[in-house]
Amino acid sequence: MEEKEPVKSSEDFRKIDQSEVAEGTEMDMFYALEVVFRYRYFIVGFTFIVGVLSIIYVLVATPLYKSDVTMYPVAKYQSSPLGELARGFGLPNKIEGFHIPEVIKSKQIAKSIILKKYKTEQYPDSVNLIQYWKLDEIHKDEVFAMEAATKAFENIMTIKDDKETLLITISIYMPESQLAADVANYIGVAVTDYLQSEQKKTTKASRIYLEERLNYAINRLEEAEKNLITFKSENTLTTSPALRSELLRLERSLKLASDFATMLEKQRELMSIEEVKEKPIVSILDTAEKTRKPLKPQKRQVVITNTFFGFFLSIVMAFLKEKYYTNENIRKVAAIIRKEKKK
Repeated sequence: MEEKEPVKSSEDFRKIDQSEVAEGTEMDMFYALEVVFRYRYFIVGFTFIVGVLSIIYVLVATPLYKSDVTMYPVAKYQSSPLGELARGFGLPNKIEGFHIPEVIKSKQIAKSIILKKYKTEQYPDSVNLIQYWKLDEIHKDEVFAMEAATKAFENIMTIKDDKETLLITISIYMPESQLAADVANYIGVAVTDYLQSEQKKTTKASRIYLEERLNYAINRLEEAEKNLITFKSENTLTTSPALRSELLRLERSLKLASDFATMLEKQRELMSIEEVKEKPIVSILDTAEKTRKPLKPQKRQVVITNTFFGFFLSIVMAFLKEKYYTNENIRKVAAIIRKEKKK
């Protein structure tokens, strides 16, 4: 009597599947190690070549240094006599309307920075950025050279504007560390000078406007005084209600004209003081300093990263060669090429 084969449970099938997977994984690992061992000389050689090329690159690549300068707008000027005058007379205060990052990006600031003379390692006698970038040799026309320099300057500068703290960070990237620091520091000087110049222009325009209004107020005051004197000389007895009412009106007009002239005189004096006073619009928090290590290339990181990349790439190439670059595949490709030639 034949014995029946015991029915296998799901657990038995699961154990069989797991054992097959483990066996297959072990075989794949041995196969991978075998391929790596067979192509070990290629892997080591390829990795070595990539490492050597990376070292050569970091040695000959042009370094790029970064320098930062930080500034923030001074808010005290908002309560200045100029601001009070603008709000009182409904005049626009041009200085309060400036957005500092846009001023930094302006062509006027860029032009002053580009034309500034800097001492560099290559040009110890000082050159501007057009000469440093040799744009004058490429563009004989000064206008085109300035346009090219402006675009180049935009590429080497980044601006970070913190909306909460109002802190503005300007970063300059140059091949020379000291040059990057000099350019970054001069940006702060150029922006400060420009805003102070604009402030003085606005203050001068306000002073001229006040002087015109003050002359008008003085004429009104003199006219009010004459009218009051004439009225009193012609009406020595002001017993009637109509005459007393007219006298009060003339005296009130005289007082208003006097108060108006006095206010304008005070504002004119304040504007005269503001015009000659050096008042900063932005404050430099941290000046740019010379950095020792370049931002790019990071030599150690580049060499290590490229070497590891070359190592893994060589392994991938070894497996691709093992799978596709066989004698049978080569014969198939050669047969296809021969057929194409015959056609």
